[in-house]
Amino acid sequence: MFKRSEKIQIHGVTFHGVMSAKQKAALQEIANVTDEKDWDGLKGVYCLGSVKVQGKDVLGVYYGQFNDNLPKEKRKLQFEIDYIKYTVTECPIIFIDTTKNKKPHQFAFIILHELGHHVDRMTNGT
Repeated sequence: MFKRSEKIQIHGVTFHGVMSAKQKAALQEIANVTDEKDWDGLKGVYCLGSVKVQGKDVLGVYYGQFNDNLPKEKRKLQFEIDYIKYTVTECPIIFIDTTKNKKPHQFAFIILHELGHHVDRMTNGT
């Protein structure tokens, strides 16, 4: 069963949205096996019921930056999770599909995969 989560953080990065108790427990394991520096600069992780990129379902996505060609007032993402409205104006962020990644090991794998994109971008500028 999925419930609205309390504020959960890993190395200062807040996880927002809905997670099962087993998924929440997996976050503690992720905190234990990752370094604080891996999370530096990440503005948040949003656990959505589903994640779509260009109309296609994905398990997770790393969103590194807003399009610099957009006017500043349009550099934001607005969405709702479990009746809570979010407006994100700072990147990078991670989106995770918590319904397709129900099993804790799947959930952890996708988080670590997306975190890897963040570490790569911060390390290599890609």
